[in-house]
Amino acid sequence: MAPDLIGNAAAWALAGVFAAAVVHKLGDYLAFRGILDQYRILPSGLVPLAAPLVILLEGAACLALAVPPWRLLGAWLAGGLLLTYMAAMGLNLYVRRRTAVDCGCGAAPTPLSGWLLLRNALLLGLVPCAALPAAVDAMACALAAVVAVFLWLAYGAGNQLLANQGNAALAEMAGVGLRHRLGATPADSIVRFPRHQETAGETGTAHA
Repeated sequence: MAPDLIGNAAAWALAGVFAAAVVHKLGDYLAFRGILDQYRILPSGLVPLAAPLVILLEGAACLALAVPPWRLLGAWLAGGLLLTYMAAMGLNLYVRRRTAVDCGCGAAPTPLSGWLLLRNALLLGLVPCAALPAAVDAMACALAAVVAVFLWLAYGAGNQLLANQGNAALAEMAGVGLRHRLGATPADSIVRFPRHQETAGETGTAHA
């Protein structure tokens, strides 16, 4: 496969991933802020400033990857974002042992797991390819578009599988029978709200 074809496919696939991420975050902005707060990387007071910055950076990466003259910048930005996300996931997963936190990857709540780190590592592998020269030949562009769509669909399917797997694991740990009696779903165990709400909920439970 020609390097320029690979470059187009990788850049467009990553652009699609970040475009979907931006749409998801804007579609439920308050939930995204809660998820960002629950990572406990930043002080809660900085989350309202960091949340729009993350969306802005993801949008910039998407745009830069889609425009050939800016593709190298987009690749660097995409790589930096992916590494940052992996570091935040790894800190909570392996250092703090917190798994019931939504990764914030899509509409379906997905608890943190090593599989998410592997997924992001695979996306990171596309970054050097995205920095390759852009294809200008019509046939090469068409083939690159087909490959990019395939990669993007595979990413979406993988995300859904990870969400299903994680929710099943949470259901098993929590006790399916009890959750059914309460009318809850496994996804309800995944933390998606800000820390102050979590604290309030715990206080309310303690007083109940």
